[in-house]
Amino acid sequence: MNYLLGQFKVDLKLWKQVVTSDTALHREAGMHFQRVWRNIDNPGEIFFLFRLEDVAVAKAFLEKTGALDKEKMKRGEIPHLTFLQESV
Repeated sequence: MNYLLGQFKVDLKLWKQVVTSDTALHREAGMHFQRVWRNIDNPGEIFFLFRLEDVAVAKAFLEKTGALDKEKMKRGEIPHLTFLQESV
């Protein structure tokens, strides 16, 4: 199983609205929202997890949307994204 872990400094309420509005697009890309966490020590920072059907398809979708732009990630303009593979 593959996952996408995101870290972002953003208001949780705002982020939930955006994710909810993009649910159909995420599903088309084989991305299934699993969970969101708020940093206890920094409530303005969240972590979120998507289960991925196909990493290549998800990466292509995220590349098309600009969500994999490393410079924007460094500046904190978009979430920092990490692709994970479940291990036994």
